[in-house]
Amino acid sequence: MLVVVLACAQLLTAGAARVAASSAANAAAMALLQGGDAAAAARAAAPGWTHPAKLAVDGALRRFGFRPPAWYEAMKAKADAEGQDPAWLGAEAAGAGFTGVRVAAITVPTGLSTPAQLASWRLGLAHYAPFLRSLEPARRAAARRAAEEAAAVPLAGGDL
Repeated sequence: MLVVVLACAQLLTAGAARVAASSAANAAAMALLQGGDAAAAARAAAPGWTHPAKLAVDGALRRFGFRPPAWYEAMKAKADAEGQDPAWLGAEAAGAGFTGVRVAAITVPTGLSTPAQLASWRLGLAHYAPFLRSLEPARRAAARRAAEEAAAVPLAGGDL
Protein backbone atom coordinates (compact mmCIF):
# COMPACT_ATOMS: atom_id res chain seq x y z
CA MET A 1 0.00 0.00 0.00
CA LEU A 2 2.80 2.42 0.89
CA VAL A 3 4.42 1.87 -2.50
CA VAL A 4 1.12 2.64 -4.23
CA VAL A 5 0.64 5.75 -2.09
CA LEU A 6 4.14 7.04 -2.80
CA ALA A 7 3.75 6.27 -6.47
CA CYS A 8 0.48 8.18 -6.57
CA ALA A 9 2.07 11.11 -4.76
CA GLN A 10 4.70 11.25 -7.52
CA LEU A 11 2.04 11.13 -10.19
CA LEU A 12 0.01 13.85 -8.54
CA THR A 13 2.95 16.18 -8.15
CA ALA A 14 4.01 15.55 -11.73
CA GLY A 15 0.49 16.29 -12.91
CA ALA A 16 0.37 13.00 -14.78
CA ALA A 17 -2.22 11.16 -12.74
CA ARG A 18 -5.56 10.53 -14.29
CA VAL A 19 -8.43 11.11 -11.90
CA ALA A 20 -10.20 8.02 -13.14
CA ALA A 21 -7.09 5.88 -12.80
CA SER A 22 -7.40 5.50 -9.09
CA SER A 23 -9.50 7.80 -6.97
CA ALA A 24 -8.63 5.61 -4.01
CA ALA A 25 -4.92 5.95 -4.63
CA ASN A 26 -5.28 9.69 -5.21
CA ALA A 27 -7.17 10.04 -1.94
CA ALA A 28 -4.49 8.03 -0.16
CA ALA A 29 -1.71 10.13 -1.65
CA MET A 30 -3.41 13.36 -0.65
CA ALA A 31 -3.97 12.06 2.89
CA LEU A 32 -0.31 11.01 3.09
CA LEU A 33 0.88 14.40 1.84
CA GLN A 34 -1.35 16.09 4.43
CA GLY A 35 -0.22 13.83 7.28
CA GLY A 36 -3.51 11.92 7.39
CA ASP A 37 -4.48 8.26 7.37
CA ALA A 38 -3.75 7.11 3.82
CA ALA A 39 -5.36 3.70 4.25
CA ALA A 40 -8.59 5.16 5.57
CA ALA A 41 -8.68 7.74 2.78
CA ALA A 42 -8.10 5.10 0.13
CA ARG A 43 -10.80 2.83 1.48
CA ALA A 44 -13.23 5.74 1.72
CA ALA A 45 -12.71 6.54 -1.96
CA ALA A 46 -12.50 2.96 -3.19
CA PRO A 47 -15.26 2.08 -5.62
CA GLY A 48 -18.00 -0.04 -4.18
CA TRP A 49 -16.58 0.01 -0.67
CA THR A 50 -18.85 1.09 2.13
CA HIS A 51 -17.90 1.18 5.79
CA PRO A 52 -20.75 1.04 8.29
CA ALA A 53 -19.54 4.31 9.82
CA LYS A 54 -19.76 6.00 6.40
CA LEU A 55 -23.43 5.22 6.09
CA ALA A 56 -24.11 6.18 9.70
CA VAL A 57 -22.24 9.51 9.61
CA ASP A 58 -23.58 10.45 6.17
CA GLY A 59 -27.10 9.82 7.43
CA ALA A 60 -26.56 11.88 10.57
CA LEU A 61 -25.16 14.83 8.61
CA ARG A 62 -27.97 14.72 6.07
CA ARG A 63 -30.31 15.66 8.92
CA PHE A 64 -28.25 18.87 9.21
CA GLY A 65 -28.54 19.58 5.49
CA PHE A 66 -25.42 17.85 4.16
CA ARG A 67 -25.44 16.82 0.51
CA PRO A 68 -22.27 15.49 -1.15
CA PRO A 69 -20.67 18.12 -3.40
CA ALA A 70 -20.87 17.63 -7.15
CA TRP A 71 -17.11 17.02 -7.48
CA TYR A 72 -17.34 14.15 -4.97
CA GLU A 73 -20.33 12.58 -6.72
CA ALA A 74 -18.53 12.86 -10.07
CA MET A 75 -15.36 11.29 -8.67
CA LYS A 76 -17.30 8.42 -7.11
CA ALA A 77 -19.30 7.81 -10.31
CA LYS A 78 -16.11 7.68 -12.39
CA ALA A 79 -14.34 5.46 -9.88
CA ASP A 80 -17.29 3.12 -9.58
CA ALA A 81 -17.54 2.83 -13.36
CA GLU A 82 -13.87 2.06 -14.09
CA GLY A 83 -12.15 1.40 -10.80
CA GLN A 84 -13.85 -1.93 -10.13
CA ASP A 85 -11.61 -3.70 -12.63
CA PRO A 86 -8.24 -4.72 -11.12
CA ALA A 87 -6.82 -5.43 -14.58
CA TRP A 88 -7.71 -1.90 -15.71
CA LEU A 89 -6.14 -0.38 -12.59
CA GLY A 90 -2.98 -2.44 -13.09
CA ALA A 91 -2.80 -1.43 -16.75
CA GLU A 92 -3.15 2.25 -15.80
CA ALA A 93 -0.29 1.96 -13.29
CA ALA A 94 1.86 0.09 -15.82
CA GLY A 95 1.01 2.70 -18.44
CA ALA A 96 2.29 5.35 -16.03
CA GLY A 97 5.66 3.58 -16.00
CA PHE A 98 5.42 1.42 -12.89
CA THR A 99 6.76 -2.12 -13.12
CA GLY A 100 5.82 -5.22 -11.18
CA VAL A 101 2.33 -3.86 -10.56
CA ARG A 102 -0.01 -5.97 -8.45
CA VAL A 103 -3.52 -4.85 -7.59
CA ALA A 104 -5.26 -6.34 -4.57
CA ALA A 105 -7.89 -5.30 -2.07
CA ILE A 106 -6.54 -5.58 1.44
CA THR A 107 -7.90 -4.92 4.90
CA VAL A 108 -5.72 -2.68 7.01
CA PRO A 109 -6.36 -2.19 10.73
CA THR A 110 -6.82 1.53 11.37
CA GLY A 111 -6.84 1.52 15.15
CA LEU A 112 -10.13 3.40 15.07
CA SER A 113 -12.40 1.81 17.62
CA THR A 114 -14.59 4.42 19.31
CA PRO A 115 -17.58 6.29 17.92
CA ALA A 116 -15.68 9.58 18.33
CA GLN A 117 -12.71 8.22 16.34
CA LEU A 118 -14.94 6.88 13.59
CA ALA A 119 -16.88 10.14 13.36
CA SER A 120 -13.65 12.18 13.32
CA TRP A 121 -12.30 10.01 10.51
CA ARG A 122 -15.38 10.60 8.41
CA LEU A 123 -15.70 14.29 9.27
CA GLY A 124 -12.04 14.82 8.34
CA LEU A 125 -12.67 13.90 4.70
CA ALA A 126 -12.53 16.67 2.11
CA HIS A 127 -16.11 16.48 0.93
CA TYR A 128 -17.39 17.36 4.42
CA ALA A 129 -15.15 20.39 5.04
CA PRO A 130 -17.13 23.10 3.21
CA PHE A 131 -20.38 21.90 4.72
CA LEU A 132 -19.02 21.81 8.28
CA ARG A 133 -17.45 25.26 7.87
CA SER A 134 -20.82 26.60 6.79
CA LEU A 135 -22.45 25.66 10.09
CA GLU A 136 -22.54 27.97 13.07
CA PRO A 137 -20.29 26.65 15.89
CA ALA A 138 -23.17 25.34 18.03
CA ARG A 139 -24.77 23.58 15.06
CA ARG A 140 -21.37 22.19 14.00
CA ALA A 141 -20.92 20.76 17.50
CA ALA A 142 -24.41 19.27 17.35
CA ALA A 143 -23.62 17.71 13.96
CA ARG A 144 -20.43 16.18 15.39
CA ARG A 145 -22.35 14.75 18.36
CA ALA A 146 -24.98 13.33 16.00
CA ALA A 147 -22.21 11.76 13.87
CA GLU A 148 -20.63 10.19 16.95
CA GLU A 149 -23.97 8.84 18.13
CA ALA A 150 -24.68 7.44 14.67
CA ALA A 151 -21.22 5.82 14.51
CA ALA A 152 -21.92 4.09 17.83
CA VAL A 153 -24.71 2.04 16.25
CA PRO A 154 -22.55 0.00 13.82
CA LEU A 155 -19.86 -0.21 16.50
CA ALA A 156 -22.36 -1.72 18.95
CA GLY A 157 -23.51 -4.13 16.25
CA GLY A 158 -20.00 -5.53 15.88
CA ASP A 159 -19.87 -4.82 12.13
CA LEU A 160 -16.49 -3.08 12.15
